[in-house]
Amino acid sequence: IVPLLLIVLGSVEFGKASLSGNADDLEKVTQSFITKLVVGLAIFLIPTIVDSLVGLAQSKKDVEDVKTGDFSKCATCFTGAKECSYYIANGED
Repeated sequence: IVPLLLIVLGSVEFGKASLSGNADDLEKVTQSFITKLVVGLAIFLIPTIVDSLVGLAQSKKDVEDVKTGDFSKCATCFTGAKECSYYIANGED
């Protein structure tokens, strides 16, 4: 939905600035659009960044679990500390 909003709002803003005929307005709209584009890109990259951080935070013991695709412990501890207490109580990292 973010890309659609960027396209629609950017087109409307560029249209208004073009019709006004003022070069300063067009420059302001361009800077605003670039800022919105960067923020939109950051929103799409957040899941990738979080996934990478979770991968870096794993202990050496969990490397074998990761190689087999078992992210259940990490996901459980990352999403809720209350559920993670089970792993801590049982001595699992």
